[in-house]
Amino acid sequence: MAYLCLGQKGDFPIKNHNASIPGVDNTTFDMAFDQNGLMYIANRSGILRYDGDKWEFIKTPSAAESIAIDSMTNKIYIGCHASYGYLKLTKDGLNYFEIKKSAVDESFFSTKIFGDSVCFLSKSKLIIYNERKNRIVHYSSPDDSEFKAVFIVDGQVYVSTAKESYKWTELGMQKSNDWVADRYPPKEVTKARNGNYIILDISGKVFINHVSGRLIPVPSTAGEAIEFDLVNDSLFVVGTQDLGCLMVDGYTGKIVDKIDYESGLPDNEVMDIEVDWSMGIWIAHQFGFSRIDPGAPVKCLSNYEGIEGNLLAEINYRGDMFVGTSSGLFKLVYDSVFTINVSENRVKVRNKEKTLEEDLAEQHTAIESNDKDEKGKGLFGIFRKLLPEPEPEPTPPASRSDYSYKYETVKTKTFKYARWEYKKIPEIISKCNSLIELDGVLLIGTNLGLFEYNGRYISRISDQSVKQIIPFEENGEFFTVSNDHQAKRYLKHRHQYIELEFDYDDAFVMSIYHDHGDSIWIVTPDHLVLTGITSQGISSTKEFDFPDRYLDRPTIAKINGDLYFVTKEAYFHYSYANDTLTQDSIILAKYGQPVEHQHDPSGGFWMFDGKVWKLIEEDGSMVIYPYLSLYPEMRYLSKGEQKGEVDFIDENNQFYRYLAGDDRNDIYQSNIFYKHVYAESQYNSYRGSFDLSYDENYLSAEISQPDYLGLLKVEFQYHVEGMDKGWSAWTTDNHIDLDHLPDGKYQLHVRSRDIFGRTQTMDPIAIYIEPPYWQTPWFYFLEVAIFAFLVAISTRLNQKKAQNRFLTEGLTILTIVLIIESMQSVVGSFFAIASSPILDFIVNLSVALLIFPAELFLKKLIKSGGLSMDLFKSDSDLEEKE
Repeated sequence: MAYLCLGQKGDFPIKNHNASIPGVDNTTFDMAFDQNGLMYIANRSGILRYDGDKWEFIKTPSAAESIAIDSMTNKIYIGCHASYGYLKLTKDGLNYFEIKKSAVDESFFSTKIFGDSVCFLSKSKLIIYNERKNRIVHYSSPDDSEFKAVFIVDGQVYVSTAKESYKWTELGMQKSNDWVADRYPPKEVTKARNGNYIILDISGKVFINHVSGRLIPVPSTAGEAIEFDLVNDSLFVVGTQDLGCLMVDGYTGKIVDKIDYESGLPDNEVMDIEVDWSMGIWIAHQFGFSRIDPGAPVKCLSNYEGIEGNLLAEINYRGDMFVGTSSGLFKLVYDSVFTINVSENRVKVRNKEKTLEEDLAEQHTAIESNDKDEKGKGLFGIFRKLLPEPEPEPTPPASRSDYSYKYETVKTKTFKYARWEYKKIPEIISKCNSLIELDGVLLIGTNLGLFEYNGRYISRISDQSVKQIIPFEENGEFFTVSNDHQAKRYLKHRHQYIELEFDYDDAFVMSIYHDHGDSIWIVTPDHLVLTGITSQGISSTKEFDFPDRYLDRPTIAKINGDLYFVTKEAYFHYSYANDTLTQDSIILAKYGQPVEHQHDPSGGFWMFDGKVWKLIEEDGSMVIYPYLSLYPEMRYLSKGEQKGEVDFIDENNQFYRYLAGDDRNDIYQSNIFYKHVYAESQYNSYRGSFDLSYDENYLSAEISQPDYLGLLKVEFQYHVEGMDKGWSAWTTDNHIDLDHLPDGKYQLHVRSRDIFGRTQTMDPIAIYIEPPYWQTPWFYFLEVAIFAFLVAISTRLNQKKAQNRFLTEGLTILTIVLIIESMQSVVGSFFAIASSPILDFIVNLSVALLIFPAELFLKKLIKSGGLSMDLFKSDSDLEEKE
């Protein structure tokens, strides 16, 4: 198994995403990530924004073809067709604002940021925009050919046309051969952290300009590359037109991996690529977006050629990987591929020497030929004799070669490449349900019977279908359960298999578990049966009622020597001492609810509590595998050959291997932030405080923590200091709505936690709710002035013994009521703790009793006219008094 783990590395896991926004397709031109990790996508319909959970659409005046984000200000600039601008948060949300409408009907296919300026490039124009200086400068192509690219290296701006490469400064453009790797101008140049420069030219070729000065081509990308991006210090990825994505070693230029249709990518034609902050590679294609995680501790083993059907089981037998599927049994092999070359070679052959008989035969043939010539001369022969005979031409001396040449067809075999692929075992032609190694041989349970494989040959044991194989390892026995839930018992004696007596041949058996010694458990739909077995059959039987409402086949396992039956509802403990079966709530609290559960072939069992997968070992220890929570539903789980490894088959018919020691949880960290805050009747960017008026005391916040893998399963909670006594319950809802807050000062605290138990807390937002106008000092002053005026008028009328007693009494009562009610409101505001009608009544009664003496005093004072009111005395009043 060791060589298999080292040589066969598997494919990267791929997670596919799709916006599914009405009217928006997947035609993508550019992608970028902001400071918070949000992804922005330039699409022909506009801008898409994604945080791993929610898609948002931002309308632009035309197709958005390029995007760039300022790393200092987080401002997002967009190049559109015949327009260029930026995104800005307004009272209506995030919107596009045009800097200036272009005078040419062309697309700005490239946008780059350098310093405090932005470059927008179209076929005929380079536009440099400086917001601070409020300046826009236009540049035309210096050689009258189309612009092809703009890129920035070491703070310097370079521009490429179809003919040349130029260095741009504010003084103009000058020809540059700094990054011309071949005869074509460069399209993109990036400096890697290892000091090398990666160069992509406009023809689609990729080169590495090594720190040593060597220029290293990446030959597999010739004419295919559209873009590249750095993954880490020594690795970069290249997107191609028809080859998918290529992972390239940043030092040697060699292709170290390939991501294409055969490895799970939906399409080999790549529109754009981008690497996020967690080193995840995003690929835009016709069918949406795919994220590949090169640092994932999981590798896919089911993308190799040859395998067919739904995957059901796997086993490592004698160093080889076998996979059982609905189509049969397959073996993973390392196969070499060769090319056959046919050619013709000229071969020198030695001639044979003529014998005496061969020479006499040739002379006899020559004489006969001459006689025929003489007889055939006739009249013409007479005339020939009259003519002078021509002188004989000299003939070269006869020479006879000892050698001759012939051509032979030659076939040569040339090694092309080696690859892993699945080879089907021809003897297994039906559904393969179970694979078990027992006593050095591999037992294979299929729909057409039970088979044995000894490493060389396959032989049939039984014709009955087999769904499960349960080993009885002490003496070479084993049980099988068929597709129709019939159980059989077998014994291997030397090289033969003998079917033994078993009294449960006709019972409906869901599964069988070998406890210890001669004891086995038989699981039926409504009972658990403990029985002993002998060579003649069952010796004793004891049944236990089993509350299994969902007909969930229990997982049976031992924990610290105790036997447990696990269902999705509970753990049931069998006590050997008391011979009882009871539900165990203590172990439920310890391990969690077993939403999913499976037996491990090598001992212990697996359970999924709704968040993470856990392996419960036989000694009671628990190992948590957070990364496996990406696969909540498993068909098969098994501990691997190496410590910490796990082989599993998920619900999507993919076979994976979890690699021990590669679970680097830190690379899956993302930061919590406020996506937006809605207050003061408009959307606001995050800030530390908000002052809200009493009639607009509403604040809504949306929180985000990007989770593109779906791994973190982030939860949120909040606490309003000054109003709440504690934190809210944890929830996946990332919206906070605060309304009808009383006037006063508050602080909003928000925090998150992920599946790894890591928490993050944001800086609090200070909220100040202004009091209503009737609780402001100026309003209190106005109230006092009005009440003083009313008291003065009432007192004056009572002093003068006015004729209209009804007006006097009415005004007096109104004055007293207003003063008392105001006093009661002020005093009651200090006791605003009531939370029920009874408490409200008690508080109001207490306030009334406290104010009652003041009420009597005011009434007596005003009606008696005890106050000296000289403010309204006239001259006649003074004379009358005198």
